Amino acid sequence: MVLVVVTATGEARVGRAHHCRQVTAERDQLRAQAQRLTVEVLPLVQQQFDKDASATTVLAQLDDLNGLPGDPALRELTGAVVHALYEERRRRKAFNSVMRTYAQRLHAAVTDQLADIDRRKGPYWVSDGPSVSREAVRADLDALDMRASAMGRLSQSVLVLTGARLIGRPYEQPIQVMQVLRAAVGQTPDFQRVNLQVPDNVGKVSSQTVNTVILVMSQLIHNGLRFSPPPSPVVVGVEQVQMGLVLLVVDSGLGMDPEMLERARRTVDWTCPLDFADLSGNRLGLAVARICAERYRLTISLGLSDSGGIRASVFLPWQLLAAPVADTPPRAPRQPAAPPPAAPARAPHTPAGALPAADPRPAAHPSPASSQHPLPTRVPRATLPRPAAPSAPGAAPVPPDLALARHMGSFHRATRPTPPSPPAPSTDASER
Repeated sequence: MVLVVVTATGEARVGRAHHCRQVTAERDQLRAQAQRLTVEVLPLVQQQFDKDASATTVLAQLDDLNGLPGDPALRELTGAVVHALYEERRRRKAFNSVMRTYAQRLHAAVTDQLADIDRRKGPYWVSDGPSVSREAVRADLDALDMRASAMGRLSQSVLVLTGARLIGRPYEQPIQVMQVLRAAVGQTPDFQRVNLQVPDNVGKVSSQTVNTVILVMSQLIHNGLRFSPPPSPVVVGVEQVQMGLVLLVVDSGLGMDPEMLERARRTVDWTCPLDFADLSGNRLGLAVARICAERYRLTISLGLSDSGGIRASVFLPWQLLAAPVADTPPRAPRQPAAPPPAAPARAPHTPAGALPAADPRPAAHPSPASSQHPLPTRVPRATLPRPAAPSAPGAAPVPPDLALARHMGSFHRATRPTPPSPPAPSTDASER
């Protein structure tokens, strides 16, 4: 029996040792494969990505070169890492392309601005030339202002794409919807074609969302002007709904086919992931509007208009409005200040010793209901001295100072201690 136990114990020890050696060998093998993956495979993957190779192509080349690990789990991990590196590289290249596009647009806008300034400043610098009219000065300033506003919109778009929190000067007070839409129209070229149909008393936009609404609407208005023929107008309006306001931009362009319209809807839908690699230069404005709308949960919708163009709408919930959406009634004209009230008439003289008449005016506060244990109440004028009794007929009137002195003497006599009474006389004969 003892021999059997000893034999079983020895076999168990041998099995455990063999298992330990097997685990150690597998560990060393995994470590060697991981080290090879880090030192040889990943640098090779980066070199292939620099040659614009896709992740599938790189994995196929590694399989042909026996560069993939033999372990199934490590092989799957390598594939996931290669695909993740490829997607990250693709997004970075797409973002760099977007930044390059906006930088080129901004540089072109600055170049055109400088050329326009150089052309317009000629008449002002000629000392002996004809005087410049006010209309010409105003036209020059309007043109320069329009170009500067367009450059401001481009710079704000770059800030939005880079994740900046502040995209414009902060506002301390809410702004009327009409003024916000006018600012959005002013940031677009060819703004004379915009037909603004907004009532004045539609409400106000909260101060923290003014810049966002301006940028979103300017991008949509710019798209409407860009993709519609020059003679056709672009209508900007407002619809009042139960939960807020709907800002509308309707153009009369050629519209979009169903596939393009669906792709544009996915671009402005902030519930779908945004991939810059799938965006073209014509849809960068929609991407900027989508990022701005996502910050404050604005809803942008795109559809076909009745005229065949595109109808873009932006929903502003009532939480982003600083005033009621419903029409407010007109204010009443200011009335002149009322003259100060005349001094109240003196009450008739009350004879001494008579109670004053009851005040006919109602009490300022209703008296509390009586209860089983009422609280003590204060009687008005209870602490004042009582009026003096009427004097006898024919007696001289008492001066006020003498009456006050009598009252104070009575008070002192009442408060002083009573002196002891003298002893009673004795009836003893010896003391007589």
